[in-house]
Amino acid sequence: MTIKPSCQLVLKCVDPQHLECIVTDPLVLAMKTDAPSGPTTLSLDYFDTSDHRLYLNQITYELRQTDVSTIVRVIDRCKKHSLGECLQEWETGSQQAQPQLEAFLPSPLGARLLEIAGSEALQPIIRARGLRTYMELSAPSGSTVMLYADRGLLTSEDQSENIAEICLDLVSGTVEDLWNVGSIIAGRYPLIIETSTLYQRGTTLAGLESSRKKRSYPKVNPKKTLGREIQRILSFCFDEIIKAQKGLLTQPQDSEAVHQLRVKIRQLRSFLYFIKPLLPIDGYEKLQHDLSEWAKIFSNLREIDSMLETWQDLADSYPSLIDNSSELKRILQTERQPQLELLLAPTPEMIGTQVLLNTWNWLQHSILPDNPEFKIPAAAYIKLRLKKVLKRFNKSVQATDFNDSSSLHALRIRSKKLRYVLALLEQVLNKDQLTILASLKELQLNLGQVCDGPRNLTIMEELRAKYGGEDFAYEAGLFIGFETCKSGMLLNEIKEYKVR
Repeated sequence: MTIKPSCQLVLKCVDPQHLECIVTDPLVLAMKTDAPSGPTTLSLDYFDTSDHRLYLNQITYELRQTDVSTIVRVIDRCKKHSLGECLQEWETGSQQAQPQLEAFLPSPLGARLLEIAGSEALQPIIRARGLRTYMELSAPSGSTVMLYADRGLLTSEDQSENIAEICLDLVSGTVEDLWNVGSIIAGRYPLIIETSTLYQRGTTLAGLESSRKKRSYPKVNPKKTLGREIQRILSFCFDEIIKAQKGLLTQPQDSEAVHQLRVKIRQLRSFLYFIKPLLPIDGYEKLQHDLSEWAKIFSNLREIDSMLETWQDLADSYPSLIDNSSELKRILQTERQPQLELLLAPTPEMIGTQVLLNTWNWLQHSILPDNPEFKIPAAAYIKLRLKKVLKRFNKSVQATDFNDSSSLHALRIRSKKLRYVLALLEQVLNKDQLTILASLKELQLNLGQVCDGPRNLTIMEELRAKYGGEDFAYEAGLFIGFETCKSGMLLNEIKEYKVR
């Protein structure tokens, strides 16, 4: 029996056809070692007691059959707290395809296994069947990584889902190298980080995960170390982005899906700004640049969606002025279609997983472990940093020229940044800070409509020159008048804003 940390990175294919491309890609083959490789059967079974006691105690019993052997693993999932963190596992070979606990009793987990399962026979609750292609890779810095390309079906009782993913398993070396290999592949193919293992997805199919509620924001504990709390918040931000990526791929026609991905990227960028004093400036600037460029890919689509929302607002406010067959709406939807078609066949740049992997890797393995400031209580840094950030924001409000569009835009950016930071730290805010958080949402929305106005008018003029027509000219005039009037009223409200 062997004991080792289980460090994996799973990348789900947006297009299952890319699996074959990945295992024959020249960059991947350049890392391939002389170790045995090739196709084999994917046959995984996860066992538990009839009342799921192993699951309830966060233990996984996995039996994996290949063409030549049977491997049994027991995994302790109790100590995993964040994205990319390693688990502890025990592995042994087996001569039979039936679960046996005896081999694991000498392990540190043995006493718990005996107490939890007792003498009850384990039964299969989740199955994965299909084809697996495997090869051993040597990462650029020398670590050894196993690559598994899996395609098949995951089932539990009468529920199932397709499998089409790359699993990278660290054999020896550093987790940093593991993520670097993932980054290389994600830079060439549209992939999504899969934060749930096959086992976890199987328990969802079995209905075991449905009752668990996830928090809107992480609960920050100011008494814990700053490093621990930053890890938890960063992990939350990354999970939110991955969730938004999946939402966009599931419903690309939904304007809210595009908006949410941009919001979640901005949320991460805002928190990076909050911990900026702790980060090397060169690496920090690159992270912010890469994340910003990713979000900009969706700017044109978001502009059109914003204009459609404004037009709908106008139609709801003044229904007698607008015909049901709106020419302006038709033209905006026509302009949106090419952007939508890009989402239906996304590029690696649009998916952005390489940016995510590089960002997380840099933060986790180049910064956090080496900085003694991360060992102080979280409250010490949060309190001081919030005081400085709020003071700076207050000065920016007072210095804003409300008749200058660039000055208003700068205030808009600062208000977004502050709002997202305060929302992430809501658990540790005092009453005044909570009041500021509540007021920032309205300020941000008002600034958004005012700042978007000039750009929307420019787009409207471009569309009028491109399409022409009396119906469009009439509706464009309504749009411009409505937006100009509304911006004027909102600007008066913005001028009254004060930071406490």
